[in-house]
Amino acid sequence: MIFDEHSYSPEWISQFTLSATEKSVAPSPLYALETQGILGGFGGHADRWRFESGLGAEVDITETLLTYCGFRLTFANEQVYEMFVLRPDILIGSLPARAKPELFASDQQTIQKGDASFLELDGVSIGLQLKTEGTQKYFAIGIDPATDTCASLISSSLENIQTQLAELKTQQFSLREEWCKRLPETYQSENQGAMFERVHGLIQAANGPFKSAWILDEQLERPGLTVAQTVNIIPAVALYSPDQACELLETFLNLPPLASGAWAASYYLDGHPDPTPFPALPNICAILATLPKEIFTRIDAKTVQTRCEQHLRSFLPKDPSQGLPQWQSAAQAFTPEVTDPSELKQFDLAALLVTEIEALQTLSGNHNLLEAEAKQLSASIWEGYWSSKRKRLVDQTLDGKEARRVTAGGLIPLLWKRTGKTEFAALRQCLFHTDELRAPEGIRQWQAKKEDPIQPPVHPRTQHLFVPLLQKLPGEAAALLSADWHRLFTADPGYSHPETAALQIRLIPYANRINPHLERYPAWVRSMEKHRKGLVTTASIILLLIPAAFSISFALRKDYNWSEETLVAGHAETLVTMGNLPEAVKTYTRLIDNSRIDARLNQYYLSRGDLQFKQENYQEALDDYLKAVELDPIGNLYRARWNLAQAYARVGQYDQAIETIQAFIDEYGEELPSYRVRGTHAITLWSE
Repeated sequence: MIFDEHSYSPEWISQFTLSATEKSVAPSPLYALETQGILGGFGGHADRWRFESGLGAEVDITETLLTYCGFRLTFANEQVYEMFVLRPDILIGSLPARAKPELFASDQQTIQKGDASFLELDGVSIGLQLKTEGTQKYFAIGIDPATDTCASLISSSLENIQTQLAELKTQQFSLREEWCKRLPETYQSENQGAMFERVHGLIQAANGPFKSAWILDEQLERPGLTVAQTVNIIPAVALYSPDQACELLETFLNLPPLASGAWAASYYLDGHPDPTPFPALPNICAILATLPKEIFTRIDAKTVQTRCEQHLRSFLPKDPSQGLPQWQSAAQAFTPEVTDPSELKQFDLAALLVTEIEALQTLSGNHNLLEAEAKQLSASIWEGYWSSKRKRLVDQTLDGKEARRVTAGGLIPLLWKRTGKTEFAALRQCLFHTDELRAPEGIRQWQAKKEDPIQPPVHPRTQHLFVPLLQKLPGEAAALLSADWHRLFTADPGYSHPETAALQIRLIPYANRINPHLERYPAWVRSMEKHRKGLVTTASIILLLIPAAFSISFALRKDYNWSEETLVAGHAETLVTMGNLPEAVKTYTRLIDNSRIDARLNQYYLSRGDLQFKQENYQEALDDYLKAVELDPIGNLYRARWNLAQAYARVGQYDQAIETIQAFIDEYGEELPSYRVRGTHAITLWSE
């Protein structure tokens, strides 16, 4: 992947967490920052306070670059607005000199003290100081409990702010160039840098009990890490920053175990554990086993094996005759939403342990390690929980009856090397049936039922465990699962769950598993296709066989049936997300040529037009947008009309561009006010 600062992360994301480049100050809610809905806006978490740029509405932003530590907006006149979080308590940046920036809080006015203005929120001072030089206005924002300290921070930050900004840009761009060098050169996707930024923004410097870099879990009430998130993110970091991944792994391996030998589920910066700590899930080795081999040459692999084995053994039953091990509480379970130890006997803990044993055997090179335990567990699972009628693994009630619903734990044996072909094929069907475990965005936690008050969630953490299925499943099935996961990314573009970003990064090496053609026909269909002319001629002579001839002709059509079209459409989305834009164009072309569902054609033309536009094939994009608009006479696809105007402008047909954008404003302006403002700016720009 080639780093291009102009296309690396060009989309503004509202409520995107901002983090500091220097993390010497401990993470705290005091310094929590995020972007706002208005382009270029940022402030405290939950909008307690915000910074307003004072640029006004009449600005034409041509480029956006968003990173975990700040952003840069470029205007049509090539002036810039940029901001970096230097430290958790210091933000610095610059604006065009005409800007009138200010701090804002809904419940108070700013207080002017000398050259700076301040807000006081819950005993915390937030200060802003400005300095104008030439065509730029520089600003520094400080956050500190003491107003005097805050004033000193922002004053000193302004002294050499130009040098600081220049050094920051050089440092940060060089860092991203190094990240991108580690990835396939052809890799591209929409807003591709955002996933790296979301993950990297959580990485903290050594602090307190964490002796090297560690990964902050924002969901904890106190600053700290969770083992589940850490283990899922390390393989993602390893793909683009192996040095950082090794440091994170060292921190993880040095976390103190519980008395049982297991890792605790969470660890805190203040060193105080939970009052009643419970162990992390036993899925650690299975995920760490997916790390690139080079990582294990740079760390003490023996320590990895020892700690993973200690964690694993803490879950193994002391007396196998007592049955499979069970979760002690719902909170620590694989599917906590449907776990009730007082009513159910479950197999998923044992299934995870078999997966862990196989992964540990691979890491250690010792395939006899705990093999007797694995055989005992797997045999008990198949004997006690396999439903011969349903061809599924299902939990049991305490009185021995089968549970009504399948859970995500029923898919775990798909990860085993020891699962039989018949069972593997049966369990695999859960991934294809939308009435079982397949949701549009990935694997559900449990099978939905009509009486459920809520739909089963799709947890990013569950998806991470099943990433290796992309190697084990046939090409079409892998493409289907991958397409579901890529819809998960589309549904959460701001990566509110950072593990979603990590999952997207982890899928990059599997790009070559996606079959770009997906044309799988049975042999009898291919044979009939070969002799189609003869069949049709014969049928035209024998009038009594006209109905049969019609059926054969329909079967031989090159267009897709519904399931094939759905699969290919999902594959096209996957190719787009993974950055293979030329192949995605070819896939959408096949959809356009072979679709039986006329109602989808306008969307296919729009999608192909978007891809042509991204590749700067503006005339081809224009043709596709025109076709999409033609097929959508009632105006459902407002984006096709907006993009049509942009394409007209790119090919130099400004009169048509202005006419199209004005029609767009007239039709959609009230419903889409932000587009109305942007459209007005565009008309002004194109009229010059």
